[in-house]
Amino acid sequence: EGGDPATDSLLRDVAVRLQESAVVKMQAQFRGAISRRRVNDFKAKLVEQKEAALKERKLVEEERRAARRRDWDTKVSAMRRRLAHLEERKQGDAAVTLQSNWRGHAERQRLKTSGELVEERRRRKLEEEAEKRRRDEDK
Repeated sequence: EGGDPATDSLLRDVAVRLQESAVVKMQAQFRGAISRRRVNDFKAKLVEQKEAALKERKLVEEERRAARRRDWDTKVSAMRRRLAHLEERKQGDAAVTLQSNWRGHAERQRLKTSGELVEERRRRKLEEEAEKRRRDEDK
């Protein structure tokens, strides 16, 4: 300074242009940093949302599994109760059959020893023969 006014003007213009260029670069760097930060924040939110959705799906699926397990346990329990009931019923039916067979056996033994069975057979045979004769006579 203090030199030629044209040179001074040229130097000032160069200094202003350099300053403007530096300001433009700083602004571009700032805008880039802000944009990168926004992109990174967006990516982080996206990752969080995906993780939350995955966690929610896992919870829902686990609840479905638990519900299926409870349903299965209920069905198995009902089947076991039904099977136990059928076994008891089967045993009861078997006991009734055994008792009936025993009573029949005991009654046959009583009739055999008392002679009533022989008499009953003889009476039935005579009735059948009489019925046969009546049918033959009707012909």
